[in-house]
Amino acid sequence: MMKIPRFGLAPVFFAFVAVCLSVHSMRAASGTWSATPADANWVPTGTNWSNGSALFPGATSGTTNADVATFNSASTQTGITINSTTLNFKSILFDTSAAAFTIGSTGGNSLLLTSGGSITMNAAVANTETVNAPISIQGAGGSYTIQNNATDNSKLLNIGGAIT
Repeated sequence: MMKIPRFGLAPVFFAFVAVCLSVHSMRAASGTWSATPADANWVPTGTNWSNGSALFPGATSGTTNADVATFNSASTQTGITINSTTLNFKSILFDTSAAAFTIGSTGGNSLLLTSGGSITMNAAVANTETVNAPISIQGAGGSYTIQNNATDNSKLLNIGGAIT
């Protein structure tokens, strides 16, 4: 007959829960788009973001997420495909050395953006940036900021998709 220690299976259960929670939280973390991504997909199978292989800013479940997606360098992939129907994150930042990116397509999947976030183009960005994916602000009475801080008036922040 096998004896179970006095603590039973509780320590094993709690260790299992801790591992599961840490794996879940690893999928969602702010990140920076790679200069040499594996492909053009927001939700990658390879390394497209600075936070690691198959990781990306945002989540594919829920309607609130604090992650920020940063674009701040040249890249071999500048046309980003929104390859999830449930992608949710808080903000997009186009920073100093961002290439001319186009995120999503007007007829493609929507970006589910957490209320209180922003799409921001910083002052020194040297290219026009475009978000074509439809935007859906999450949360009742949600608010969102879209701001172009470029000091060069010819550098635009284009929003091509519908906003709801």
